Amino acid sequence: MLLLYRLGIGFYALMAQLLAPFNTKARQFTQGRSNWKNKLPNFENHPVALFHCASLGEFEQARPVLEAFAQEFPDWKIVLSFFSPSGYEIRKNYPVAHFVTYLPLDTPENAQYFVQTLKPKIALFVKYEFWYHTLKALHHSGCEVISFSAIFRKEQAFFKPYGGFMRQVLGFFNHLFVQDVESVKLLKSISITNTTLAGDSRLDRVAAVAKEGKEFPEIEQFKGDSTLIMIGSAWPADTDLLLPVLLTQFPDWKVIIAPHELHESYLGKLEEQSLGKAIRYSDWKVSPKEGKQVLIINNIGMLAYLYRYADVAWIGGGFGSGIHNTLEAAAFGIPMGFGPRYKKFKEAVDFIDTGAAFSETDTTQLKAKLQYFVANQENRKAAGKIAAEYIETHKGATKTIIDYCKQKIR
Repeated sequence: MLLLYRLGIGFYALMAQLLAPFNTKARQFTQGRSNWKNKLPNFENHPVALFHCASLGEFEQARPVLEAFAQEFPDWKIVLSFFSPSGYEIRKNYPVAHFVTYLPLDTPENAQYFVQTLKPKIALFVKYEFWYHTLKALHHSGCEVISFSAIFRKEQAFFKPYGGFMRQVLGFFNHLFVQDVESVKLLKSISITNTTLAGDSRLDRVAAVAKEGKEFPEIEQFKGDSTLIMIGSAWPADTDLLLPVLLTQFPDWKVIIAPHELHESYLGKLEEQSLGKAIRYSDWKVSPKEGKQVLIINNIGMLAYLYRYADVAWIGGGFGSGIHNTLEAAAFGIPMGFGPRYKKFKEAVDFIDTGAAFSETDTTQLKAKLQYFVANQENRKAAGKIAAEYIETHKGATKTIIDYCKQKIR
């Protein structure tokens, strides 16, 4: 199995190189890792903490823990690593970290050099990051290796008869902080008991964002006194469903769309679908605003703060690999809708079960759901209250993780 793993890593690297001339992400993936050994800093006179995230979403889970760690241990140097360009390219200048880097491809040689050069005393991996050679090198170096905001499902290889290799990977962690009781039970079923039910650290982050009260005068001007629906992390399948309904059935409502990826082809499609009623955020100060029902957010970084202006949110991704972050919207106490692929996400299932959210694929039913959750103010407030209370009840993972760190590294 280890041979297959190494072959898979090599094949992935080869494909990235072949696609690099034609694909931006593949090019960033390969170029970002070029000459990586010479870029590693020497923190020999300081203890080092490594935080590793797959991408931008996992960074939002890591952020409250990383920032709390930096405050608690001001003499430590923090290294932040990413696997994906969509995390690294956006957060490569993140000021709380002393060094931000791509995680080298997971070969034995790369892992040994990475660990022996940085010499981290503690390493914290977010959610689904299970790199065999890197974790093995960290574990054998004596580093305290932690997984947090992890969540496990019985369908995963860890819990299958053929999952011995993946179970071995879990053995490299000193402790695993998991999101739910089911994860504790599943890990116990394979004799892994060094676990703590801590919840999802994203809740601490979204709660902090909601309290910041960040304001955007342009958004306030756009909304006015109108009802506003926020389509966050939108993909074409999301807007293909929503825009025709919103433009024809709810012409008095305002719509903000924050695409998950800012491809010009998609931005142009949104403008075309909006029948002349759309304006890009970057054009707000220079273009006519009369008659505009749709505002397209063509930048990265605003979305989490914009939910405060919404009466209802639609969370994108539910027609693809899975929905994006529902917690950002919930923190502002608004009901949510999303596509059918949400069941891998505990909080989304909880929101559906408690009446704070709905899932829809049919335009007729979508109209009915929007009328129920938005046009009826009492229903909207009740659903939003459930969402906000969920955040308040389930936050606190960061403190649990930092308390553990204080016990282990002081």
